[in-house]
Amino acid sequence: MPYRNCDNPGGRCFNGKVAGNVKHSDDVSDQNSYETVSPPKSASLSGSSSASAGGSVTIGLSTTTAFSSVYWYVAGPGESGLGSHIETDTGSSSSTTESFTYTFASDATEGDWTITAYIYNYSDSSTYETSYTVNVSGSRYTVSDNTPNCPDCTSDCSSPCSCTNSGTCGGTVTDNTPDCSYCTDGCSSCPSSDPPPSTPSTPPSTPSTPTTVSCGRSGCTDTVSSSNEHRVGPCSACGASYWSCGQHASWSENQHRLRTCRYGTCGQTWRKCTSSTPSCSSPNRQGKKCWAQ
Repeated sequence: MPYRNCDNPGGRCFNGKVAGNVKHSDDVSDQNSYETVSPPKSASLSGSSSASAGGSVTIGLSTTTAFSSVYWYVAGPGESGLGSHIETDTGSSSSTTESFTYTFASDATEGDWTITAYIYNYSDSSTYETSYTVNVSGSRYTVSDNTPNCPDCTSDCSSPCSCTNSGTCGGTVTDNTPDCSYCTDGCSSCPSSDPPPSTPSTPPSTPSTPTTVSCGRSGCTDTVSSSNEHRVGPCSACGASYWSCGQHASWSENQHRLRTCRYGTCGQTWRKCTSSTPSCSSPNRQGKKCWAQ
């Protein structure tokens, strides 16, 4: 039966049904030939688009395919690249959602901050990223002005101030004692239940991806970190190298293994790759070969 148009936008029908997430053979005579096409990877971030310096924001991540890990980065206004790596969340074969909470410092720069999720796809370890913009406004704390307005005052005071070279202020003295244990500025209203602002660490700007290669021995299908990972040697006796993989690995290991006679009164050592088994020097084994441990 030939293909016909259907309600699948831009697609085809197969035996009168929507083809779905499959790619059919160009030979329409072979209607049972198809291959699976991996679904496209995409992700979206959601959450509040504004915050205050000293406040926090929580961003939600949703992906169309499962992820193995998500690296979260935060970049301030004008900062190039991904910014600072803040945390890493680990996923699984069923993970498609995650959340990230970030607390801005009380003196955070006003403007647009960028939060980026750098995502490792679970099925093939490919990577992709998505970003979200949060506009940060000034501090939500009321910081006191503790600058003396008389040159010879030693106390913090506001107008009016009548100093008479005595080092004391006759005006209104400002209380600049922080009323929160974690505040560093003098403030008159500060919510004491908030956690202290976090200081982000600065690891590498981009996560490294482990490099793997095929084993260098012909016939070995293992994936290793180096093509010579399975190569052993050179042997200290004969100078030869051999592969620890493959059907001859045991024979090679047996040839180059250092042997020691189990009789303490003999104690001779040898390797089959350079010599045959020596005659034992133990008084109890005169005329017999050494017996390896």
